[in-house]
Amino acid sequence: MLVYIIATLLSILFAHLIIRTEYFNISDLAFSVQYQKNIRNTFYMILSFLPLFVVGAIRWDVGTDFEKVYEYGFNLIIADGEQPRWELGFTYLIKLIALFTDECQWMFAGTAFVFCFFVYKAIFNSSKNVCQSIFLLLITTLYFFSLNGIRQGIAVAIFLYSIKYIKDKKLFKYILVILFAASFHTIALIFLPLYFICNIKISPKIGVIVIVVSAISTPFVGSLFKFIMSQTRYVTYFGSVYDVPDTPYVHILINTVITTIGYLCYSKNSENFSYRIYMNIQLVASVFTIFSGSILIAERIILCFEAAQILFIPEILYSEDNAIIKTIIMATVYAMFIFIFFYGTVKLGWYTVLPYRTFLSR
Repeated sequence: MLVYIIATLLSILFAHLIIRTEYFNISDLAFSVQYQKNIRNTFYMILSFLPLFVVGAIRWDVGTDFEKVYEYGFNLIIADGEQPRWELGFTYLIKLIALFTDECQWMFAGTAFVFCFFVYKAIFNSSKNVCQSIFLLLITTLYFFSLNGIRQGIAVAIFLYSIKYIKDKKLFKYILVILFAASFHTIALIFLPLYFICNIKISPKIGVIVIVVSAISTPFVGSLFKFIMSQTRYVTYFGSVYDVPDTPYVHILINTVITTIGYLCYSKNSENFSYRIYMNIQLVASVFTIFSGSILIAERIILCFEAAQILFIPEILYSEDNAIIKTIIMATVYAMFIFIFFYGTVKLGWYTVLPYRTFLSR
């Protein structure tokens, strides 16, 4: 666990230096000084990116699907045998890597780079507090999820990056980026309606009504979901190990707390478009949490929308002027995630990211 914590702290440290350079005073030689500032920012951005990227790149047998899914699939591709049932974007990424090497370690390095690139781009583009977002990347276990569910992790990272196009109201670019994400994992198609959902002004009162109606309509949604799934290749999930009723207590806790805090702070942010986008995404996460007992692989779907919390929580904290309230919110949210972080990854062994090993230990 220590390696993950140290890498995150290093990333936060360099990100903090980026923030400090924003306050550089320009006096004379404005063009030259501005250029130096940009170079310095870029330098620290790269340094902030590197620690978690390197940890993901040099890992070995870290992640539940590391060996039986990804290492096995890579070896099939380079042997030109039966192709894994992976989406085209991911498959072509692996084939590109295989042009230069038959060492599967480079696949894990390449996928770690793609995930971290889009996550950090999203954070640097959209977060009100870069350091908080990087910290949340770890304690929400989104980073750990990416070490296991590699394809979906990349798709979610690309989605986080695409939020900028919702803010800029650029529908065509948003669709293109989401389709690109879907080329790594089909589940990304679930993000397409978000553009329209996020452009709706949903008050807390309407949000509560949506949650109540969702709870009432759960049986109908379950039947509809089974019908849709039966028309896809995921029909094989029925009757499999995934077809087990599950109550995601962790997600119920997370989404109850974040949704409640989000709506309590809504009045002062009702005209803040960025806040409304994150709040609507959070509402969708809550709705799918309600549906979780009626649909398969609900946790994978919930995680797609919960990922935006690494941007939403800093937005909430930034908008709160009252120091006492801000401290209470921060303490509540961080305490919840840190408890889940240690309980899930250390005690329950989520994603099999412990113990951490590198390729040198093979």
